[in-house]
Amino acid sequence: MVAVNGGTLGSWQLTPSLGTPVDDDALDLTDPATPDHVLRLIRSPAEPEQRPRGIQEIVASRGVELRLATKSTPPSEVVLDRAHCARLDAIFRLTHGHAFGSARFDCNLGASGHATGNIEFAAGSVAMKSDLTGHLEASDATLAGVQFRPDEAETDPRGVMFWDRRHPRVVFELEQAAQDRSVLGAGSNATLRVVSTAASVKSFELAPSACRVLKLDRTEEGFVRVGTRQHTFWGGAISLDCTTPTGGRLTGSLELQ
Repeated sequence: MVAVNGGTLGSWQLTPSLGTPVDDDALDLTDPATPDHVLRLIRSPAEPEQRPRGIQEIVASRGVELRLATKSTPPSEVVLDRAHCARLDAIFRLTHGHAFGSARFDCNLGASGHATGNIEFAAGSVAMKSDLTGHLEASDATLAGVQFRPDEAETDPRGVMFWDRRHPRVVFELEQAAQDRSVLGAGSNATLRVVSTAASVKSFELAPSACRVLKLDRTEEGFVRVGTRQHTFWGGAISLDCTTPTGGRLTGSLELQ
């Protein structure tokens, strides 16, 4: 549910029951009983990687923008800004023939009022093929005591995003970097970002300096090219042994197919 109080947006509540695609990268969540109120999720655009002969390698979106709007008189719209929110976390994935997402926020919108929200949605078919095997877990409450067994992934030249369909409010992102050749670096070559909209799991980020090992080994397994737009498929392995923000231990070993 989304609740807005005071300011130019007025005071109203929205319990979304309908998702309407907007172009290829956005979704409007509405309630047909109160169609004037809208929560829009927009996948932040990512610049493609340039390849020889004008080929553009598709790069997956890693961010989500949230907008609240009312079409009532007078109409008003606002973009939720992390700098003015006690919490602002959002997930919006479009892959393998289905979409899912969630958001949790508590924002002071200034003249527009105050907005809180906690929503979750899913639509479309669910892929039967598993992209990942293995698991990861934390020794403390960082992941709420859940052992995650990711079964879906989205890959691009910059890294890999993966998640467990049984726990759709948490997404893991590995951003690949140059390999650390130092003895203590153990060959680490990535940064881990955990995006969560669950009440019991906070979003956080881990650099190689917080890890005994944080490594993404992968190889190209083929590509699909339409015109000059290319999407490359990757396989490989993920290994991590890191210290969590609260001092626990986050470990995992995954095979990416």
